Amino acid sequence: MLKQLYSKTFVIKKCISSAIPAFLSIGLFFVSPADATETPLTTTRLTDLTVIETPIIDSNATSRYGMESTSVSRAQMDDMNAQDITSALRRVPGVTISRFDQVGSFGGAQGGGVFVRGGGASRPGGELQMLYDGVPRANPLFNHPLLDFISTDPAGAVRVYKGVQPEVYGNGNAAVDVETKRMTRDGFATKLAAQYGSNNTFIQSVEHGGKTGRLDYYLGESYKHSDGHRDHSNGELQSYYSRLGFQTSDHWHLAWFGNATDNYALDPGDRRSPTHDNDGRYETRDVFNTLTFSNSYSEADGFIKPYYVKGAARWYGETSSSGGKIDTAMDWELYGVRAKETIRPWRGGEIIVGIDLDLVEGDYQSGASTFSDEKLTLTSPYLAVSHDIDIAGWTLTPSVGARQYFHNEFDAETAPQAGLVISRGDSALHIGYARGVVYPGLNVAVFSEVISPPIAAANPQGWRNLSAEVMDHYEAGVSRRFNKLVKANFTVFHDDGRDRYQMYVNPATGRPGGFANIGEYDKDGFESALTITPMDDVSLFVGLAYLHTDPDTMPFAPEWTFSAGGNWRFLEHFQLSIDALWRDDMYTDSYSRAVAAPASQPESVDDAFIMNAKIAYLFAAPTLHVEKGEAFLAFENLTDTSYEYAPGYDMAGFTVMAGFSFSF
Repeated sequence: MLKQLYSKTFVIKKCISSAIPAFLSIGLFFVSPADATETPLTTTRLTDLTVIETPIIDSNATSRYGMESTSVSRAQMDDMNAQDITSALRRVPGVTISRFDQVGSFGGAQGGGVFVRGGGASRPGGELQMLYDGVPRANPLFNHPLLDFISTDPAGAVRVYKGVQPEVYGNGNAAVDVETKRMTRDGFATKLAAQYGSNNTFIQSVEHGGKTGRLDYYLGESYKHSDGHRDHSNGELQSYYSRLGFQTSDHWHLAWFGNATDNYALDPGDRRSPTHDNDGRYETRDVFNTLTFSNSYSEADGFIKPYYVKGAARWYGETSSSGGKIDTAMDWELYGVRAKETIRPWRGGEIIVGIDLDLVEGDYQSGASTFSDEKLTLTSPYLAVSHDIDIAGWTLTPSVGARQYFHNEFDAETAPQAGLVISRGDSALHIGYARGVVYPGLNVAVFSEVISPPIAAANPQGWRNLSAEVMDHYEAGVSRRFNKLVKANFTVFHDDGRDRYQMYVNPATGRPGGFANIGEYDKDGFESALTITPMDDVSLFVGLAYLHTDPDTMPFAPEWTFSAGGNWRFLEHFQLSIDALWRDDMYTDSYSRAVAAPASQPESVDDAFIMNAKIAYLFAAPTLHVEKGEAFLAFENLTDTSYEYAPGYDMAGFTVMAGFSFSF
């Protein structure tokens, strides 16, 4: 009955809420990361078949504030045939992923996760902000992202902020921001794409954009389905999006963006169990809306962005603590406003001033247990100042800033930052410090009052005495471009985390049930990237990352990872794209925030090497108005490696997809 009622009511709401979205119409060096607004994206035109895209990543960009970010462009995602956020980011140095299925992320466990330097969805809770045009998109009832909402089809690029950057985002220690497509030149563009392959996997998408005078628009849809590589590993993703923009004056632009998703993924179960016990089916749906009023002057630019997100999740067949099966329903709303202005009041100077206002609320029902009526509000104004100083051909850019947090339930926190960038020509050295702040979400209330009987019996309102987690982040790096052939960068970092909230739920720990700010950790490491383009039709990439954590059992934090890739355009119309990833063994504790009993040990998975390739035939057909056409074969796991992201959850072996795309 719960499932039927949910399906009917959500379909009605979705039809109303998403009818409009469905049918209306970066340099590598010394460039600041893009503001949290739409990324200009012009339709790629196949004017020269010998120009090759760089593989794996588009760029590592150093901001004026002494921190670094990594961008993956639409071209890189297409070259890797990346169909979701995990496949788009899994080769980026410093990023680790988890998943169960070929299509879809099972939200009830580690069936779909992105982890940056070991931080991500720590269940319950998380340290990673998943953003869409700078706006949070997550399940606030458990305070972490659900990846099936983060559709990559509307993405012009995906930017990864691996370290704390208070002038860009707040309430997190790292962030992944999907920057959506838009038309920037007059004209119209349409793209049709489809592919089919192993395990009855079918993917199709349609998108269309246009710009005429002051009006621009972009809309599209996608559908992805797979029967999966194991029994009970089906998954499906549906995404509908549109953007409508209007240049209200020479300096102001108004744009609305909407995205509705409808998804499900199954848990295939632990193969080590004789019956492959699984946790059922996880469905997610949401409607995401932003309205951006942006300005652009020679001395200043910025935006005001109100947003509203309504989401729902249904977990059917979850295994309860008694061993039976239960159904769980979650509904939530996220809404607020983001405002930011970057001002250049004097030569060489820049001032950033902004404020984020975020509100979350939600309902939870599992069996006879219900939760509702809690609302959390977080307000965080921020300010940063930087200035260029020219000395003997060198440019020194010192900076300072801070973000202040005000919460309706927890104590206020201050997050300072300071940085220095020293640059000359094609070389740059950066040094930065920033404090990350992560507030508990509705997850601590839901666990205390409903989910955990030991906590509910001992102190169901004790969560209100928690404080925010704090992490001090230190970073230094060097980047260099050697003419047009070689780009290289090397970054070292240290993170000092404290006041991490954890929960006592097992009497064997010797403590009554409840939450406490008791966790501490340290992380040290480095990341390097090298891109070599020896000729116009060949580009190569090599990346290496090292991560040491204390405690050393931190999940999804492999000590070493190595990634490589290459693009080769040959015989004028053919392109070969190949990528490889070697990941060290790693711990994979699904509930790392729970204080374990003394005798318990976290589980781990072995190291793995995965290689993929795509070979494409590129063409144009002017008589059919096809500006860019592509027919391709994409191969995953070429070496048929047996590997896991969770113990007992073996991933697919060798798979192949055949497809095409036409751009008009």
